Amino acid sequence: IALTRLLQNNIHVAVQLLQTDQKVDDPYVFERVLASAYGAILSSQSHEGIESITSILLSEIFDKNEVYPNVLVRDFARNIIEYADSHNLVEFSENELVLARPPYKSTFPKSLPNNDDIDAKYANDYKDESIPKHYFSQDTIISSMTTEYGRGTGWYGDFGRYTFQSSLYNWEGIEDIKVDKLSNYAIEIIFEKFGYDSEKHGEFDRNTPYTGRGENSIERIGKKYQWMAMYEVVARVADNFKMIEPSTRWQKNKKYIWYNGSTEPSFRDIDPTFIPTDATNIRLITPPNYSDWDDDFEEWVISKDNLIDSKDTIVNIFNNDEWLS
Repeated sequence: IALTRLLQNNIHVAVQLLQTDQKVDDPYVFERVLASAYGAILSSQSHEGIESITSILLSEIFDKNEVYPNVLVRDFARNIIEYADSHNLVEFSENELVLARPPYKSTFPKSLPNNDDIDAKYANDYKDESIPKHYFSQDTIISSMTTEYGRGTGWYGDFGRYTFQSSLYNWEGIEDIKVDKLSNYAIEIIFEKFGYDSEKHGEFDRNTPYTGRGENSIERIGKKYQWMAMYEVVARVADNFKMIEPSTRWQKNKKYIWYNGSTEPSFRDIDPTFIPTDATNIRLITPPNYSDWDDDFEEWVISKDNLIDSKDTIVNIFNNDEWLS
């Protein structure tokens, strides 16, 4: 949000950031710069530089043999292009718009690692006192990534079950989609692609206290890598397998569609388009008074008396202007 504020009406600066950060081998950095650029573009009056941004996104992300395998990078990049197109800020060819829209292209492994493969490469024996304690940060990642039945009944990690597995919910049940093996694939990405190294990161992660789900805190480096790996795995699954159309999940004749991005399921964890003002200037929505609960239910449910004016529930008066919430 801070970077979004800085980039407002300074879109040309975002061009320089993207040119620099697209070379960084950390998807999180690139994704957050894109999120900030997206938020700034939607809240700017001056769009000087947006044509350069869309050109970079098309050439460096979408016009590739393999589209950048990260659902959030793709999401923000695509929506910058869609916004520029819908507001006639940039003139695109039909081919350019097709490039920016899913389904995208990426490879998918012919085989996925099983538990034995993962344990042989990355797990440690807690009973072996000769192993330095910071090496067990690797085991924390393995444990955290475990899906509901990935290692038997009752042994799973919160991230593995409630975040990773639920993110792939719309693809579960499709032939060849085994969520426990996809979790192992994500673990492999964490160590082999993103380069998690217990010598570099283990001491920090071993000493990062757990403060509960409700409190903002510094997360393990390994947890950050888990998020990045999940976004990549989902991207590759979405490119190579159709998902169950959500409204038909419980029907006998399920429909299968390509994931359209930014829709169900959504992976955004921030809305960069909403920039909060000074908290003292915000008038919270107050529900209208209603106390007419005394009629019999049969009469009350059909009565038109004392209905609340729907406008009162969505209009705020601020600085003598009406605002719709």
